[in-house]
Amino acid sequence: MYDEKYPSHIKTKVMFEDGDIIGQANAFWISREKGIANIGYHVHPAYQQKGVGYQLTRSLLDDLSNGVRYFAVLTTDDNISSQRLCEKLGFTHAPDEIRDVITNTDKYKKIPGPFLRVWAVNERPSKVFRRITTGKL
Repeated sequence: MYDEKYPSHIKTKVMFEDGDIIGQANAFWISREKGIANIGYHVHPAYQQKGVGYQLTRSLLDDLSNGVRYFAVLTTDDNISSQRLCEKLGFTHAPDEIRDVITNTDKYKKIPGPFLRVWAVNERPSKVFRRITTGKL
C-alpha cells in the first residue's frame, strides 16, 4: 500500500464493492518543477473491462488538473487494455520532453525501453489533443 507521507504522493482514489477494494488509481510527482505527475492504476481481475479503471482515473484527473502540467501513464507494449484506457481518456504518446524526464528517473531507468510506452495528457484532460507519435523508446 502507499504512504501518504511519501513526498511525491499527490492523491489516491479507491473504489469498493461490498467492502472490498476492486480498484485504485494513484498520482505521484515525477517532476514537481516541470509539473509532470505519474498516474498509476490497478483493477482487480474480476472487475477489469467494466469501466472501473476509467472511472477511477477520470475522477483522479478531474481532481488534479490544477497545478499539474502533464499527466503521464506508462504502459508496456503487451498491455493492450491499459493502452485502450489511455486513448479513451484522451492520452496520446508523450512528447520527447515528457518522455525523457520520465525515462531518466531512477525508478524507470530499469525498464527496457523497447517495451515501454509513455502516454501523456496536458492539464485539461477533456480536451482533444493531436496525436504525437514518438515511436518506441
